[in-house]
Amino acid sequence: PRRPLPSRAMFTLPSSVLLLSSLLLVLINLHVAASFALSMSSAPVLVFGATGHCGREVVKKLTEKGIETHAFVRDVEKAAKMLPEGMPLHEGDMADPQAVLAAFKASQAKRVFLSCNNGAHQLSCETNVVDQAIKSSVDHLVKLSTAPCAVKMGPHYAVEQALEEGSIKYTSLRPHYFYQNLIQKTIAVGGEYDPAQVVPAKTFKSHLSRGVQSMVDTRDVAMAAAAILALDEEGLRTHESRDPIYVLTGPAAFDMRQAAAEMSEVLVGDASRTAIQCEHEDVEQTLSKFPEAAKTHLITFFNAIAAECTAVTDDLQLLSNHKPRTFAQFLADHKHEFGVE
Repeated sequence: PRRPLPSRAMFTLPSSVLLLSSLLLVLINLHVAASFALSMSSAPVLVFGATGHCGREVVKKLTEKGIETHAFVRDVEKAAKMLPEGMPLHEGDMADPQAVLAAFKASQAKRVFLSCNNGAHQLSCETNVVDQAIKSSVDHLVKLSTAPCAVKMGPHYAVEQALEEGSIKYTSLRPHYFYQNLIQKTIAVGGEYDPAQVVPAKTFKSHLSRGVQSMVDTRDVAMAAAAILALDEEGLRTHESRDPIYVLTGPAAFDMRQAAAEMSEVLVGDASRTAIQCEHEDVEQTLSKFPEAAKTHLITFFNAIAAECTAVTDDLQLLSNHKPRTFAQFLADHKHEFGVE
Protein backbone atom coordinates (compact mmCIF):
# COMPACT_ATOMS: atom_id res chain seq x y z
CA PRO A 1 0.00 0.00 0.00
CA ARG A 2 1.10 3.61 -0.68
CA ARG A 3 2.49 5.44 2.31
CA PRO A 4 0.41 8.44 3.38
CA LEU A 5 1.78 11.86 2.54
CA PRO A 6 3.53 13.64 5.41
CA SER A 7 1.49 16.24 7.19
CA ARG A 8 2.16 19.99 6.65
CA ALA A 9 3.75 20.12 10.09
CA MET A 10 6.60 17.89 8.92
CA PHE A 11 7.53 20.51 6.27
CA THR A 12 7.45 23.49 8.64
CA LEU A 13 10.87 25.12 9.05
CA PRO A 14 12.07 26.02 12.54
CA SER A 15 11.30 29.61 13.53
CA SER A 16 15.01 30.39 13.85
CA VAL A 17 15.60 29.40 10.22
CA LEU A 18 12.65 31.52 9.09
CA LEU A 19 14.01 34.51 11.01
CA LEU A 20 17.46 34.10 9.44
CA SER A 21 15.88 33.82 5.98
CA SER A 22 13.90 37.02 6.51
CA LEU A 23 17.00 38.87 7.68
CA LEU A 24 18.91 37.62 4.65
CA LEU A 25 16.20 38.90 2.29
CA VAL A 26 16.26 42.31 4.00
CA LEU A 27 20.04 42.50 3.63
CA ILE A 28 19.82 41.55 -0.05
CA ASN A 29 17.20 44.23 -0.70
CA LEU A 30 19.29 46.83 1.12
CA HIS A 31 22.32 45.87 -0.96
CA VAL A 32 20.34 46.20 -4.21
CA ALA A 33 18.98 49.59 -3.14
CA ALA A 34 22.44 50.78 -2.13
CA SER A 35 23.91 49.61 -5.44
CA PHE A 36 21.22 51.51 -7.33
CA ALA A 37 21.85 54.65 -5.28
CA LEU A 38 25.58 54.41 -5.89
CA SER A 39 24.94 54.29 -9.64
CA MET A 40 23.79 57.92 -9.42
CA SER A 41 25.98 60.90 -8.67
CA SER A 42 25.71 62.66 -5.33
CA ALA A 43 27.58 65.71 -6.65
CA PRO A 44 25.59 68.98 -6.67
CA VAL A 45 24.87 70.49 -10.09
CA LEU A 46 24.80 74.20 -10.92
CA VAL A 47 22.62 75.11 -13.90
CA PHE A 48 23.27 78.25 -15.94
CA GLY A 49 20.38 79.22 -18.21
CA ALA A 50 17.93 77.47 -15.88
CA THR A 51 14.92 79.53 -17.01
CA GLY A 52 15.44 78.81 -20.72
CA HIS A 53 13.54 76.14 -22.61
CA CYS A 54 16.28 73.53 -22.30
CA GLY A 55 17.53 74.69 -18.88
CA ARG A 56 14.10 74.27 -17.26
CA GLU A 57 13.90 70.72 -18.59
CA VAL A 58 17.42 69.94 -17.31
CA VAL A 59 16.40 71.18 -13.85
CA LYS A 60 13.25 69.06 -14.01
CA LYS A 61 15.13 65.90 -15.00
CA LEU A 62 17.85 66.35 -12.38
CA THR A 63 15.39 66.95 -9.55
CA GLU A 64 13.39 63.91 -10.66
CA LYS A 65 16.60 61.89 -10.28
CA GLY A 66 17.09 63.25 -6.76
CA ILE A 67 20.21 65.24 -7.70
CA GLU A 68 20.90 68.35 -5.61
CA THR A 69 20.36 71.09 -8.19
CA HIS A 70 21.15 74.81 -7.97
CA ALA A 71 20.33 77.53 -10.51
CA PHE A 72 22.25 80.67 -11.40
CA VAL A 73 19.70 83.29 -12.47
CA ARG A 74 19.56 86.97 -13.32
CA ASP A 75 16.26 87.59 -11.49
CA VAL A 76 15.49 85.45 -8.42
CA GLU A 77 11.86 86.59 -8.14
CA LYS A 78 11.11 85.72 -11.76
CA ALA A 79 13.03 82.43 -11.61
CA ALA A 80 11.25 81.31 -8.44
CA LYS A 81 7.96 81.31 -10.38
CA MET A 82 9.41 79.12 -13.13
CA LEU A 83 11.51 76.59 -11.21
CA PRO A 84 10.71 73.96 -8.55
CA GLU A 85 9.67 75.38 -5.20
CA GLY A 86 12.52 75.61 -2.71
CA MET A 87 15.24 75.17 -5.31
CA PRO A 88 18.45 77.03 -4.32
CA LEU A 89 18.83 80.13 -6.53
CA HIS A 90 21.98 82.19 -6.97
CA GLU A 91 21.45 85.65 -8.43
CA GLY A 92 23.87 87.48 -10.70
CA ASP A 93 25.17 88.22 -14.17
CA MET A 94 26.92 85.39 -16.00
CA ALA A 95 29.56 87.86 -17.17
CA ASP A 96 30.40 88.87 -13.57
CA PRO A 97 33.35 86.77 -12.29
CA GLN A 98 32.65 87.46 -8.61
CA ALA A 99 28.95 86.55 -8.85
CA VAL A 100 29.65 83.30 -10.69
CA LEU A 101 32.51 82.34 -8.36
CA ALA A 102 30.31 83.05 -5.33
CA ALA A 103 27.63 80.73 -6.76
CA PHE A 104 30.16 77.93 -7.15
CA LYS A 105 31.34 78.38 -3.56
CA ALA A 106 27.83 78.56 -2.12
CA SER A 107 26.52 75.55 -4.06
CA GLN A 108 29.69 73.42 -3.80
CA ALA A 109 28.74 72.25 -7.30
CA LYS A 110 31.07 69.83 -9.02
CA ARG A 111 29.06 69.54 -12.21
CA VAL A 112 27.66 72.26 -14.45
CA PHE A 113 25.10 72.71 -17.20
CA LEU A 114 25.83 75.78 -19.34
CA SER A 115 23.32 77.39 -21.67
CA CYS A 116 23.12 81.03 -22.72
CA ASN A 117 20.94 83.10 -25.03
CA ASN A 118 22.51 83.91 -28.37
CA GLY A 119 23.61 87.52 -28.51
CA ALA A 120 26.38 90.06 -28.16
CA HIS A 121 27.25 89.03 -24.59
CA GLN A 122 27.14 85.26 -25.05
CA LEU A 123 30.88 84.79 -25.47
CA SER A 124 31.84 86.83 -22.40
CA CYS A 125 29.17 85.12 -20.30
CA GLU A 126 30.05 81.56 -21.26
CA THR A 127 33.83 81.97 -21.12
CA ASN A 128 33.48 83.54 -17.67
CA VAL A 129 31.50 80.53 -16.45
CA VAL A 130 34.19 78.21 -17.87
CA ASP A 131 36.96 80.21 -16.17
CA GLN A 132 35.21 80.18 -12.79
CA ALA A 133 34.36 76.48 -13.15
CA ILE A 134 38.05 75.71 -13.63
CA LYS A 135 38.97 77.82 -10.57
CA SER A 136 36.31 75.96 -8.58
CA SER A 137 37.66 72.52 -9.57
CA VAL A 138 34.45 71.46 -11.27
CA ASP A 139 34.52 67.82 -12.36
CA HIS A 140 32.46 68.09 -15.54
CA LEU A 141 30.68 70.75 -17.59
CA VAL A 142 27.92 70.06 -20.12
CA LYS A 143 27.57 72.84 -22.68
CA LEU A 144 24.53 73.37 -24.89
CA SER A 145 26.01 74.31 -28.25
CA THR A 146 24.37 74.58 -31.68
CA ALA A 147 24.07 72.58 -34.89
CA PRO A 148 27.44 71.46 -36.32
CA CYS A 149 26.97 73.47 -39.52
CA ALA A 150 26.58 76.68 -37.49
CA VAL A 151 29.13 76.18 -34.71
CA LYS A 152 31.87 78.29 -36.31
CA MET A 153 29.49 81.14 -37.18
CA GLY A 154 29.18 82.41 -33.62
CA PRO A 155 30.61 82.21 -30.11
CA HIS A 156 29.87 78.52 -29.53
CA TYR A 157 33.08 77.42 -31.22
CA ALA A 158 35.22 79.82 -29.18
CA VAL A 159 33.67 78.48 -25.97
CA GLU A 160 34.26 74.89 -27.09
CA GLN A 161 37.91 75.81 -27.78
CA ALA A 162 38.21 77.33 -24.30
CA LEU A 163 36.87 74.08 -22.83
CA GLU A 164 39.23 72.00 -24.96
CA GLU A 165 42.24 74.06 -23.88
CA GLY A 166 41.20 74.33 -20.22
CA SER A 167 41.79 71.86 -17.41
CA ILE A 168 38.18 70.73 -17.24
CA LYS A 169 36.32 67.70 -18.53
CA TYR A 170 33.36 68.62 -20.69
CA THR A 171 30.64 67.49 -23.07
CA SER A 172 29.35 69.66 -25.90
CA LEU A 173 25.83 68.91 -27.09
CA ARG A 174 25.19 70.10 -30.65
CA PRO A 175 21.44 69.84 -31.29
CA HIS A 176 19.87 70.38 -34.66
CA TYR A 177 16.83 72.63 -35.19
CA PHE A 178 14.40 72.44 -32.24
CA TYR A 179 10.79 71.33 -32.66
CA GLN A 180 10.03 74.03 -30.06
CA ASN A 181 10.79 76.76 -32.61
CA LEU A 182 7.38 75.95 -34.06
CA ILE A 183 5.52 76.97 -30.88
CA GLN A 184 7.06 80.46 -30.80
CA LYS A 185 6.67 83.62 -32.85
CA THR A 186 10.15 83.46 -34.29
CA ILE A 187 12.17 84.28 -37.39
CA ALA A 188 13.59 80.76 -37.01
CA VAL A 189 10.44 79.70 -38.89
CA GLY A 190 9.32 82.80 -40.80
CA GLY A 191 8.99 86.56 -40.60
CA GLU A 192 5.28 86.59 -39.68
CA TYR A 193 5.05 83.11 -38.17
CA ASP A 194 2.54 82.74 -35.33
CA PRO A 195 1.71 79.24 -34.02
CA ALA A 196 -1.74 80.34 -32.84
CA GLN A 197 -2.67 81.24 -36.43
CA VAL A 198 -1.47 78.06 -38.15
CA VAL A 199 -4.71 76.09 -37.70
CA PRO A 200 -7.21 78.96 -38.30
CA ALA A 201 -5.31 80.22 -41.37
CA LYS A 202 -4.56 76.68 -42.57
CA THR A 203 -1.23 77.95 -43.84
CA PHE A 204 2.08 79.46 -42.77
CA LYS A 205 5.20 80.71 -44.50
CA SER A 206 8.74 79.52 -43.83
CA HIS A 207 12.17 80.09 -45.30
CA LEU A 208 12.94 76.45 -44.40
CA SER A 209 10.27 74.95 -46.65
CA ARG A 210 12.82 73.79 -49.24
CA GLY A 211 15.40 72.43 -46.84
CA VAL A 212 15.37 69.17 -44.89
CA GLN A 213 16.20 69.19 -41.18
CA SER A 214 16.45 66.42 -38.60
CA MET A 215 14.69 68.38 -35.87
CA VAL A 216 14.89 67.42 -32.19
CA ASP A 217 12.81 67.96 -29.06
CA THR A 218 14.28 70.24 -26.36
CA ARG A 219 13.08 67.76 -23.73
CA ASP A 220 15.18 65.00 -25.27
CA VAL A 221 18.27 67.21 -25.35
CA ALA A 222 17.70 68.02 -21.66
CA MET A 223 17.29 64.33 -20.90
CA ALA A 224 20.69 63.62 -22.47
CA ALA A 225 22.31 66.46 -20.49
CA ALA A 226 20.78 65.30 -17.21
CA ALA A 227 21.85 61.71 -17.85
CA ILE A 228 25.49 62.82 -18.15
CA LEU A 229 25.34 65.07 -15.09
CA ALA A 230 23.81 62.26 -12.99
CA LEU A 231 26.44 59.63 -13.83
CA ASP A 232 28.36 58.11 -10.93
CA GLU A 233 32.16 58.48 -10.91
CA GLU A 234 32.80 55.25 -12.81
CA GLY A 235 30.15 56.05 -15.39
CA LEU A 236 31.50 59.55 -15.84
CA ARG A 237 35.05 58.25 -16.37
CA THR A 238 33.74 55.91 -19.06
CA HIS A 239 31.82 58.77 -20.67
CA GLU A 240 34.89 61.05 -20.57
CA SER A 241 36.97 58.45 -22.41
CA ARG A 242 34.85 59.09 -25.51
CA ASP A 243 34.69 62.05 -27.89
CA PRO A 244 33.23 65.03 -25.96
CA ILE A 245 31.06 66.27 -28.86
CA TYR A 246 27.62 64.81 -29.61
CA VAL A 247 25.20 65.72 -32.40
CA LEU A 248 21.61 65.40 -31.18
CA THR A 249 18.80 64.87 -33.68
CA GLY A 250 15.29 63.53 -33.87
CA PRO A 251 14.49 60.16 -35.47
CA ALA A 252 13.86 61.55 -38.99
CA ALA A 253 14.66 64.43 -41.33
CA PHE A 254 11.89 66.39 -43.07
CA ASP A 255 11.13 69.83 -44.50
CA MET A 256 8.51 72.34 -43.40
CA ARG A 257 6.04 71.17 -46.05
CA GLN A 258 6.20 67.70 -44.58
CA ALA A 259 5.86 69.30 -41.14
CA ALA A 260 2.65 70.97 -42.35
CA ALA A 261 1.30 67.59 -43.45
CA GLU A 262 2.02 66.21 -39.97
CA MET A 263 0.28 69.23 -38.44
CA SER A 264 -2.76 68.55 -40.62
CA GLU A 265 -3.07 65.03 -39.27
CA VAL A 266 -2.26 65.64 -35.60
CA LEU A 267 -3.74 69.11 -35.03
CA VAL A 268 -6.71 69.01 -37.40
CA GLY A 269 -7.32 65.28 -37.69
CA ASP A 270 -7.09 65.36 -41.49
CA ALA A 271 -6.02 61.92 -42.67
CA SER A 272 -5.30 63.33 -46.14
CA ARG A 273 -2.61 65.51 -44.50
CA THR A 274 -3.49 68.51 -46.69
CA ALA A 275 -5.48 70.76 -44.32
CA ILE A 276 -2.44 72.90 -43.48
CA GLN A 277 -0.03 74.12 -46.15
CA CYS A 278 3.44 75.62 -45.89
CA GLU A 279 4.37 78.27 -48.42
CA HIS A 280 7.93 79.25 -49.17
CA GLU A 281 9.23 82.57 -47.88
CA ASP A 282 12.54 83.95 -49.08
CA VAL A 283 14.94 84.31 -46.16
CA GLU A 284 15.79 87.87 -47.23
CA GLN A 285 12.12 88.75 -46.90
CA THR A 286 12.04 87.21 -43.42
CA LEU A 287 14.95 89.44 -42.36
CA SER A 288 14.02 92.55 -44.33
CA LYS A 289 13.73 94.73 -41.19
CA PHE A 290 17.08 93.69 -39.73
CA PRO A 291 20.27 95.81 -39.86
CA GLU A 292 22.51 94.82 -42.76
CA ALA A 293 25.28 93.22 -40.67
CA ALA A 294 22.85 91.09 -38.65
CA LYS A 295 20.88 90.27 -41.79
CA THR A 296 23.97 88.96 -43.61
CA HIS A 297 24.94 86.76 -40.65
CA LEU A 298 21.44 85.34 -40.21
CA ILE A 299 21.02 84.61 -43.92
CA THR A 300 24.22 82.55 -43.83
CA PHE A 301 23.06 80.82 -40.65
CA PHE A 302 19.56 79.92 -41.89
CA ASN A 303 20.86 78.77 -45.27
CA ALA A 304 23.26 76.43 -43.50
CA ILE A 305 20.46 75.08 -41.27
CA ALA A 306 18.26 74.49 -44.33
CA ALA A 307 20.97 72.71 -46.30
CA GLU A 308 23.20 70.92 -43.81
CA CYS A 309 21.09 69.65 -40.88
CA THR A 310 19.97 66.52 -42.69
CA ALA A 311 21.88 63.81 -40.83
CA VAL A 312 20.15 61.60 -38.27
CA THR A 313 22.35 60.31 -35.44
CA ASP A 314 21.89 57.88 -32.55
CA ASP A 315 23.87 60.08 -30.12
CA LEU A 316 20.79 61.08 -28.15
CA GLN A 317 19.80 57.48 -27.49
CA LEU A 318 23.42 56.61 -26.68
CA LEU A 319 23.53 59.28 -23.96
CA SER A 320 20.05 58.97 -22.50
CA ASN A 321 19.01 55.40 -23.33
CA HIS A 322 15.84 57.00 -24.67
CA LYS A 323 14.49 57.07 -28.20
CA PRO A 324 14.04 60.64 -29.45
CA ARG A 325 10.46 61.86 -29.77
CA THR A 326 8.89 62.01 -33.21
CA PHE A 327 7.47 65.26 -34.57
CA ALA A 328 3.97 63.79 -34.25
CA GLN A 329 4.57 63.12 -30.55
CA PHE A 330 5.77 66.70 -30.10
CA LEU A 331 2.65 68.08 -31.80
CA ALA A 332 0.35 65.92 -29.69
CA ASP A 333 2.02 67.21 -26.52
CA HIS A 334 1.78 70.87 -27.58
CA LYS A 335 -1.66 71.19 -29.16
CA HIS A 336 -2.61 74.04 -26.81
CA GLU A 337 0.26 76.21 -28.13
CA PHE A 338 -1.40 75.91 -31.55
CA GLY A 339 -4.76 76.88 -30.06
CA VAL A 340 -6.09 73.31 -30.26
CA GLU A 341 -7.88 71.89 -27.22
